[in-house]
Amino acid sequence: TEMKDTEMKETEMKDTEMKETEMKDTEMKETEMKDTEMKDTEMKDTEMKETEMKDTEMKETEMKDTEMKETEMKDTEMKDTGIKDTEMKDTSPEVEDYIKISEKIELAKKIEIKLLTQSKDMKIIFNHKINIYKFNKKIVFVKTVIG
Repeated sequence: TEMKDTEMKETEMKDTEMKETEMKDTEMKETEMKDTEMKDTEMKDTEMKETEMKDTEMKETEMKDTEMKETEMKDTEMKDTGIKDTEMKDTSPEVEDYIKISEKIELAKKIEIKLLTQSKDMKIIFNHKINIYKFNKKIVFVKTVIG
């Protein structure tokens, strides 16, 4: 009977040891899960930071694009102004006549243009991208639109 008691006690002790081992295993698993969760959180944080960085890069790129477009527009404006300045500086006699006469008469209307294009005694002088038409001893100016 004593031996049986001893055996039972040993069995109980073994059971207790197994339970303790199981508890330790469970604790280790929980710790592993917590570690995994922390790693996941870290990865998410890293992903968010990367996304933020990408967003920032995209915003910077957009800003650079906008700056480039603005610079292009300014360049175009400067070129246009340059062209206008060149046109204004041109002081050939025909252009001077154009300025003097255009202050007094309106630009030719469509009907007058038709008459001019049908006229035989018409002289056309192409100069400075302004067509100067002489018709019945009157000078009429027409921009280069006639086909």
